[in-house]
Amino acid sequence: MALAIDRYLVSTGHKQLFGSQASKLGDASCWCLSQVEPTFSDDLRRDYTARRLEDRREWVRTMNGASGACAKTECDDALQPTPKGSVPGVW
Repeated sequence: MALAIDRYLVSTGHKQLFGSQASKLGDASCWCLSQVEPTFSDDLRRDYTARRLEDRREWVRTMNGASGACAKTECDDALQPTPKGSVPGVW
C-alpha cells in the first residue's frame, strides 16, 4: 500500500510519504530518492513500512555503490508538498 501511495503522489507531482520511490533522472548514473514530505513523521513511516527515512536513504546509497561518486541521496525534482489530509486514512 505504501509503495502505491508514494508512486501515485510522485506521479502527480507531490512529495512522497514513505520514501519508497527512487529514480535515475535524465541520463544520470546515480540513483536518488524522490523528495519526501518533511512533515510526515518517521514514527508513521515505521508503523506502515517498518523502515525509517534514513533506512531509505541507505538503500539509495547501496544502489549507488561504494565509489562515493553519487553524493546526493535526494533528487532535485520540484515536487509540491503533500499536506495532511491528502491521503485519507493515512495522512
